[in-house]
Amino acid sequence: MIEIDTVLYDLRAANWKQTYHKVADHIADDINQDADDLAAALIYSEHKSPSGVGQNVALPHLLVEGLSDPYIAFVKLSSSVEMETMDALPVDTMMILLSPANDGPYHLQRLSRISRLFKNESFSRKIRSAESEDAVHAIVMDGFQTLFDTIHQEAA
Repeated sequence: MIEIDTVLYDLRAANWKQTYHKVADHIADDINQDADDLAAALIYSEHKSPSGVGQNVALPHLLVEGLSDPYIAFVKLSSSVEMETMDALPVDTMMILLSPANDGPYHLQRLSRISRLFKNESFSRKIRSAESEDAVHAIVMDGFQTLFDTIHQEAA
């Protein structure tokens, strides 16, 4: 099961780089990382491989040295930011996945499940209408539970 570690609702940022800096500032202590190093790694990764998957969503992800457990931050921006995306639409929603450096295949499995969740129209509609951090957290966790149940039914 995938857990959300933090929800940043109505985050104000002028652009995607500022978004990454603000997210890093917020979560660095939670994961025992330097905020500037984390922001730099997110920005470098974005330049190397853009995370915008379309439909106003970006899924930035990193393997992080010294991280002992996966960490997921859900970010709902107060206004959209321009990023390189598959459909050229600006981004207003991010799910940032950080995994331990030695977590390769599990990192990709989590990323795949997060991507699959955002392809669900019902989930996307609910998440866009959420009006608080608690509502976002509940919708995301319910979405992951539904996805988990679906995956297990498909495997049976």
